[in-house]
Amino acid sequence: MSMTAEAGTVYDVIAHREVSPEANFWVFEIPALGAVGQAVKLGQVADEARGIITAWDEDGPDEKAFKVHVRLDGEADARRMWEEGEEEERQARKVLDHAATRKREAVTLLRVEKKYSANDTARVLGVTRQRVYQLTR
Repeated sequence: MSMTAEAGTVYDVIAHREVSPEANFWVFEIPALGAVGQAVKLGQVADEARGIITAWDEDGPDEKAFKVHVRLDGEADARRMWEEGEEEERQARKVLDHAATRKREAVTLLRVEKKYSANDTARVLGVTRQRVYQLTR
């Protein structure tokens, strides 16, 4: 679908990848025109689409009179999944930060409040003495 913008019309172009033993290219559709085309590289899709739009009829628009907006098939789903993954990472980091804080608190409890040695603290917590020292920092 195309829409009007300050610089003129904006044509949506929807592209997807075609891969087979014989071919390896991008196929795109310009829904506003019902036209399709292809390009070897994704970076060429917009230029190829511009060429089709300007050649669509005898009085086709000048290339400066319109814009092309390339969208990829599956792009919205991939972006949504990516954003969900980033949110899950943020949540996981919060949980890990909390877990690390609790471990430091356990070491502090034994070393500072209960006056355990590093060896005894390591034995109680099931870690190495080196790990106890790391958590004391």
